[in-house]
Amino acid sequence: MNPFTVVVCTVCTPDGRSPTLETLKAAVRRCPHGMLVTTDCLVTRHGCASPGLDAVTVVVQPCGVDRRPHGPARRLGPVGPQGVRAVCRWLEAGDWNAPLSTWWDARSHVGSDN
Repeated sequence: MNPFTVVVCTVCTPDGRSPTLETLKAAVRRCPHGMLVTTDCLVTRHGCASPGLDAVTVVVQPCGVDRRPHGPARRLGPVGPQGVRAVCRWLEAGDWNAPLSTWWDARSHVGSDN
């Protein structure tokens, strides 16, 4: 398994909780070098998941065990109940070049100076 940090926006989740978020948390816990960070909106409000749909915006940053970024971060989302298990399997496999559904991943990379 390759180390990673997952950043999840919880603005659109009721009380910062959702079954999708709980599924992501469980997957990260199973990864020895995985870390999950919850935050406020990662994108403009017009580009985020719609409230009440149990979908979250996710950014995955591959890194080393020292938490230093390795390569670009990848934005996924909105990820909901239908896609979260695929994201979890992808995280657990740690193969950042493996294909993901284009519906919620346009292989968009988040800019970084790291």
